[in-house]
Amino acid sequence: RTPNVADDRALLLLSICFQMTFSWDNRVNQFALLAYATALVAGLPRSKLSSSDYASGKEILHVHVGKTAGASVEAFLVANRIGHTQVHVGSGAARVHRLLKWHKHVLVALRDPADRVVSAFNWRHTQGGGNVNRPRRTRAFENELYKCFPTVTSFAMSFVNGTGRCNDLAEESVEPTSASSYVHIGMGYRHYFGARVLALLERRVRSGEAKLYAVPTGPAILSKVLSMCARIGIPLRAPSLKHVNANYLRHAEIVESAEAMRALRQRLGFEYEVLDKLHTLAIESGPA
Repeated sequence: RTPNVADDRALLLLSICFQMTFSWDNRVNQFALLAYATALVAGLPRSKLSSSDYASGKEILHVHVGKTAGASVEAFLVANRIGHTQVHVGSGAARVHRLLKWHKHVLVALRDPADRVVSAFNWRHTQGGGNVNRPRRTRAFENELYKCFPTVTSFAMSFVNGTGRCNDLAEESVEPTSASSYVHIGMGYRHYFGARVLALLERRVRSGEAKLYAVPTGPAILSKVLSMCARIGIPLRAPSLKHVNANYLRHAEIVESAEAMRALRQRLGFEYEVLDKLHTLAIESGPA
C-alpha cells in the first residue's frame, strides 16, 4: 500500500528503539533517544485507524463539539468499526490543527450555538444535570456559577441586565479562551475551529486534500452521516444512530424569555461566524 506520514514515523520510531539497544552504555545518547522517541509517539494521531483505513483514504477526523449529538455520532462510528480519530474537550483547536494534515475527511455535527450553550448549561448543572464527574480544576467555578444561576433562563438573562460577580461568571463561561471553557459551555465551535484551524481547513478543502462533512443535529443527522459514508465508500454494519446522553432531569429545560435568548445569541456572535464558515466549506451540510 502507499506509505504515508504515519508509516514514516512508525519506521523511524522502530529505528530509534533499535539504536537504543546499541547505545545503552552511553547515558547521554540513551536519554536523548528516549526523549525523541517519546516526542515522536506524542506527535502521532491517537486514533482508531487501521493501516487499511490510511491506505484507502477512509480515515475520518471526528471533531466532537459538546452537546451537538457528537456522542451519538461517535457511538455510530464505533458500532460500524469506522476508522477515525475523535477530538473532544482538551486542547481543542491545537489538536485539531495538528491532526488535520493526516485526515482526508473531517466530520462535525452542527447545532445552533445558543441552543448548544443551553444544553451544555443543563448538562453540567450541579442540580439535575447529566454530567456529575467534575474535574477539580473547574469544580469551584461551576459551583459558583450554578449558585448564581439556578435555571438556564436566569443564566441567559444575565446577558440582558446582569451585573456584579454573577455576570462576570456568565461572561467568562461562554469565552472559548478562558480557563472555565473546560466546563463545556465555552467549548463550542470556536474552541475547536480557531482562526489557524479554519485557515488550514479552508486551504485543504480548496485544494482537494480534504473534505468537510458538517451534519446538522436533529432528525436529519442520520441521513447525512449515511450520505457521508456512501460518498467515502464505507460499508456499514449497524446503519442506525441512537441519541445518547439525553436522559437526565434538566434535559428539556429551555430559556423561557425571548429577550434573553436574543441576548444570548448576540453574545455568541463569534460562534455563528464559525458556523457560517463551516457551512461554506462543507460538501454535506444542512440547517443547524
